[in-house]
Amino acid sequence: MVLVDLKKLQQKSNRLGKSSKKSQVVVICGNNQKIQNYLNAKVWPQNVKMHIKGFCNNIDEYMAASDCLVTKAGPGTIAEAMTNGLPMILSSFLPGQEAGNVPYVVEGGFGKYTGNKPKIIGDEVYNLFKNDQLLDQMSKKAKALARPDATVTIAKDIGKRLLSV
Repeated sequence: MVLVDLKKLQQKSNRLGKSSKKSQVVVICGNNQKIQNYLNAKVWPQNVKMHIKGFCNNIDEYMAASDCLVTKAGPGTIAEAMTNGLPMILSSFLPGQEAGNVPYVVEGGFGKYTGNKPKIIGDEVYNLFKNDQLLDQMSKKAKALARPDATVTIAKDIGKRLLSV
């Protein structure tokens, strides 16, 4: 979950609205109906198509259709985003268990860490979309480091070890 200052989200969408490009933003609110209702009631710029969703079982489909992901540094989300070649803006991490994921993403060159600072998150996303070459470069780095067959490889390894005992 990304905690976003809703006023800043409005400001950043207004900034996108001043661009000549058409933009699309998907915000997935999970089970937070109050935030979903609040965002759905907002007026957004005409060239920025906002999709405000609640809980979704098809995050993989949204990732496949996206150009960038803003998320916390959860390992499953990072792995799935990498498989999709999805550049990331990491906003937070759980101390201890997710802390090591931040340098992996940043040093891997396919993401940036902003901390939970909505203005910086918005600026990073905006800057990425102004630089198609950087966005493409980050996407290629994510795919190059992805291990889409890791689960199958692990299962085979476990199977071999169990059968050889």
